[in-house]
Amino acid sequence: MNCIDAIEGTLKKIIDHMYENFISDQMDDTEYIRNVKVVIEAVNSFINENREIASHPEVVKKILYEYARDKWIAHRPDSHLKSKTTGQDDGTSIDFDYFCYYYDHIYDRGVQPY
Repeated sequence: MNCIDAIEGTLKKIIDHMYENFISDQMDDTEYIRNVKVVIEAVNSFINENREIASHPEVVKKILYEYARDKWIAHRPDSHLKSKTTGQDDGTSIDFDYFCYYYDHIYDRGVQPY
């Protein structure tokens, strides 16, 4: 295992543990997403300061971001997500794109969208 795999695996495990706290109702959406951002930004900063570890830190950031976001979206118990590949909707679905927007908004601004 190389260095970047170890970092990515460790961070995914941290995200998994934060996610477990989230689903056990110890965190709300905003807390979970802001905590994920802190973790991702910290590893991004570390990798940028130690370029010998990874030549493309933005790739690691994207992988971790999507990993945490997709875990959060999968937890949405109140929706039936529209298929990302077929786009089929039975009329009761909440669009995957909306959840991405909602997550991105909290990640970028620290608050839920109005």
